Amino acid sequence: MEFDISNTGARYETGDHVGIYGSNSVASVMELARAAGLSDEILDSVVRLKANSANRLSTMAKVPFPNPCTVRTALTHYLAINSPVKQHQLELMAKYAADEAEKEAIYNLVDDRAAYVEKVEHCQKNLAETLRDFKSIQLPLDVLLCELLGPIVVRYYSISSSSKKEPTTVSITAVAVRYVLPQPPLMKPTLPSSVSYKEGLVTSFVYRLAENQSGFEAPAENADETYDTPNLATHVPIFIRSSSFRLPRDVSAPVIMIGPGTGVAPFRGFIRERMHLAATGAAKKPVGSTWLFYGCRHTDQDHLYKDEFGAYTRQVAAWRDAPDDDASKAFDLRITNAFSRVPGQPKVYVQDLVLRVGEEVYEVLDKKKGYLYVCGDAKNMAADVSTLLLKLAGQYGGKSEEDAKKWVKNLKSGGKYQEDVW
Repeated sequence: MEFDISNTGARYETGDHVGIYGSNSVASVMELARAAGLSDEILDSVVRLKANSANRLSTMAKVPFPNPCTVRTALTHYLAINSPVKQHQLELMAKYAADEAEKEAIYNLVDDRAAYVEKVEHCQKNLAETLRDFKSIQLPLDVLLCELLGPIVVRYYSISSSSKKEPTTVSITAVAVRYVLPQPPLMKPTLPSSVSYKEGLVTSFVYRLAENQSGFEAPAENADETYDTPNLATHVPIFIRSSSFRLPRDVSAPVIMIGPGTGVAPFRGFIRERMHLAATGAAKKPVGSTWLFYGCRHTDQDHLYKDEFGAYTRQVAAWRDAPDDDASKAFDLRITNAFSRVPGQPKVYVQDLVLRVGEEVYEVLDKKKGYLYVCGDAKNMAADVSTLLLKLAGQYGGKSEEDAKKWVKNLKSGGKYQEDVW
């Protein structure tokens, strides 16, 4: 997905992050409206928040949405309506349950952590789904908007474009998060479970933008009610967050990049930038070795930028075989792929690729003063890479375990080993 930031005053550097505020789909808003008993008249009514004079702290409270604002706008653009309900929210909802059996069931979920985890947290029941289970709950509008629902939280994404090649375009690389979960009824556990469709807030919002969809399926011809599906905004609330995840200032310095899955995002920007500098000669010096170890599940399913990266390697090869002027543009570009879910083939991960050329990797980092960048999963992949470096230092550098740890620590403290992990 690309965002045009021309005429906005926004600036970014390759490796920065972009913060995106998503919006809820029309379908999600209407689902909550029906469950909470909000008519179209209420949705389109204007609300204005006022500080409670009896509470001295109320004047310091952060307003969750513009003031004044329509209920529909607040639910669509400002409030997180699809988050799983928490135990403290259930406790508040219990106060507004007219049915004593429902009230008792809610308090059981509040008091019994194990039951809450099993019946609510694991199913990721949101407010609308919970209200459908406890039909006697009648929530006052101010409680719904100001106490139960929290604000939409910004999501950050690594920018996958190059500020030198495309200074007015911000690209992101994201996978649309979509899955289904069973929803067992909370009041009648003997009834069969329904299935609930879940999706990531920002990735689904961006997907709808890309596909020019409203997020609400067209109703059947015999549907009792229909809803307008307005055009999606062409202006998106985003901002740039500066990052220290940067290419070295010296374009001739060698870099090694390790990024499985969407962890490839900043490295796509890095490679685009180095290809641009090589093609234009803007750096006035040769581009250094640029190695990417990229992993995905299957070459035909989730191999991101397969065609683009292939074009880059062919271009560098063409430069290398060209007359003198173009031959000077060539540099050591290596894009090596690991596939972990190809039927009939052993699982290969990025760590395995690095190990295969471990001696070269160690030489680049230790002898040639190169830079190592890791982006992606912090718990497994990044930790494995760190362990692998210790192994390379011992195997090819003859370092003891203690010296290997110091070597890795010095790489990090000197800015030669950078991570952008989550």
